[in-house]
Amino acid sequence: MKKIILVILTMLTVVCGFAQKQTFDVVSYSVSSGWQQQQYEGGVQLSVTDKNTGGYFVAIITKSMKSTSSANENFNTNWESLVKTTVQVNGEPTMQEPAKDNGWDIISGGANYTDGDNTGMATLLTATGGGQTVSVVIMLNSKQYENDMTSFLNSL
Repeated sequence: MKKIILVILTMLTVVCGFAQKQTFDVVSYSVSSGWQQQQYEGGVQLSVTDKNTGGYFVAIITKSMKSTSSANENFNTNWESLVKTTVQVNGEPTMQEPAKDNGWDIISGGANYTDGDNTGMATLLTATGGGQTVSVVIMLNSKQYENDMTSFLNSL
């Protein structure tokens, strides 16, 4: 019996350490243990870096803003202002199927990028609803963080 309780407590500790639910503005998300978080006036940046390989995963959640534009217009505006001003994208974004969730219209797409010696994938998710819009920008340069990216996106 003691072994079973110990196993359950260990599992709960591991699960809690890897999935800490947090909220910024109108967005709830989970992050793994070891991620860095920096809050700014216009958003929050979450990141994890492997100092040995130089691999990284960065997610930026913007503060919601009033909007009367469509989800597509908000995506296009934010792709220009949040992604293309940060890194050199290699082509137009590959778009995902639009989605709806809790009254939000969600548009997402991504493209490969170059930033100095780094290459990677930039993804933008823009949600529009209730007269406001919010975006999440994701950049990663290593396959080692693909599972982190998927877990993060699924937690939104």
